[in-house]
Amino acid sequence: MTQQMILRINDGGKPLCLYRYGAQSKVCDTLPINDWSDEQLRVDALTVLLPASWVYLTQTHIASKSKELLNKSIPFAIEEELSNEVDDNYYAFRMLSENQQSVAAIEKGLLNQLHQQIKQHELQVTAIYSEANWLPRATDKMYLWQEDESSLIRFGDDSAMRIANTQVAKMVAVFAANLKVLVTQEGTDFEGLKITVDHSLTAAMCCAAMNHADPINLYIDAIKNEQQNQQQQSLKPITYLAVLLLCSWVFIQGFQWFKLNQSIAELKNQQKNLFINNFPDAAQAELVDPFAALQSRLKLRGDSNNQQSNVLLEALQGIGAVLQQQPLIQINGLRMVDNKIELQINAPSMSAINAYHQALQLQAITFDVQIGVNELTDDNSFRSILTVVPR
Repeated sequence: MTQQMILRINDGGKPLCLYRYGAQSKVCDTLPINDWSDEQLRVDALTVLLPASWVYLTQTHIASKSKELLNKSIPFAIEEELSNEVDDNYYAFRMLSENQQSVAAIEKGLLNQLHQQIKQHELQVTAIYSEANWLPRATDKMYLWQEDESSLIRFGDDSAMRIANTQVAKMVAVFAANLKVLVTQEGTDFEGLKITVDHSLTAAMCCAAMNHADPINLYIDAIKNEQQNQQQQSLKPITYLAVLLLCSWVFIQGFQWFKLNQSIAELKNQQKNLFINNFPDAAQAELVDPFAALQSRLKLRGDSNNQQSNVLLEALQGIGAVLQQQPLIQINGLRMVDNKIELQINAPSMSAINAYHQALQLQAITFDVQIGVNELTDDNSFRSILTVVPR
């Protein structure tokens, strides 16, 4: 790799600056960055430096070479050192020896926030380090990287820390007695301190020191897995809701089916009772489907009524036609009994009644016209009853 691109972010998680370091030339250029969408961040390989306050660095002494075992054991080995719950952090480590590990812990929310920006802007990030690895290490020197509002400082070979610029002089004074040299950038003076100030510190030196230190890479697979788990967790309420809706729909359909069957059974029972009340002679087969049996009975009755109506109409047509031919005949009554028509007539003489009887028989040839008892009335007229019966 001829060039190394290193992005530093501030405590708010926003880009601070971009370093372009030439591994062969040992030259480092500082490029201003405005936002995550800056085109300068679209490189093949990007290293991100996190604020020192985001990452807790420590060491553990676990007698194991198993990565799986160490992944499970390290969080609980440093549990007492953490300010939050064990499960709230991501952990990464590097083996120092068979029984010693260098460990980095970071709150999941912070790293997930960073990973979201990386994915959103499609950045090709290959490593995420703590900025504590930015400064060189030496047992007899103090390194200080000063910026606008705060400074990164390392005392000897210990871990680095970020402090406000107003506290720099006090911190240097406290540790100056044990150290011989303060290495910092150009343009910084510390008057009155009994320590030699070396202004040779450059960004190129810091890049080289960081690469030499073999820092712990926090861009672990667990970050991506956690993102997937969060997406799955966000889908769980929707899945539960869908299952609940499906179960409620099945319950409602089942309840409606039960109530419908119950209503149908009650209705059939009412139909059965109604059929028996109107047709006491009902057969057992008819009671299986009383509604169909009732329709059949009504149809038969309707056919019978139609037949009687047809008989009556045909007979009346013949009676009316003959009546026009026999003006001496007077009809006093007409009724239909058991598909027979009884016709009561009056006439001035028996010969007129006989003539009407014969004429009606000739007119209504599909009927048998029967003559009943002839009576003489008080007004000296004759009365008779004719019965018209279908043949």
